[in-house]
Amino acid sequence: MHAEGNAFVSGVVNTGSGLATSRDGVRFKWQGPVLDPGTGRDAFMARIVAVIRTPPVFTVFYDGRPDVAASYEDKCGIAVSQDLRRIVKLSDDAPVLSSPEGTGCVRYLSTVPVGDEIYYYYEYALGDGSHELRMHMVKKGDGHV
Repeated sequence: MHAEGNAFVSGVVNTGSGLATSRDGVRFKWQGPVLDPGTGRDAFMARIVAVIRTPPVFTVFYDGRPDVAASYEDKCGIAVSQDLRRIVKLSDDAPVLSSPEGTGCVRYLSTVPVGDEIYYYYEYALGDGSHELRMHMVKKGDGHV
């Protein structure tokens, strides 16, 4: 499908995100799609990259790209869910996170809660076309997710 073996940069397929559940972490049951590509900034891909419990909901971060030309230059969207089966996008029109440099790419966001802090790790585009790994820490309850 693609010389590099990566169908998602071939233009042949677009992708959303689905849910599979397991009671033992070994055997999974497919529950179906939970986050579909949109019609604009995430028309080609809506890939969930992080989920964090922020009572009373789950906050869902996802990478989106509008077309195959934006491969490797995803931008981060945000959504919420009460049950992880129905996810509501909050950033249809514009990414929630983007770099002011280069292509604006911010992708692969990961969350690590530690005590009363949340560490966010993400890939960030620079003006010279390269990407770097960054980290940002926020205190829980200070108005940030």
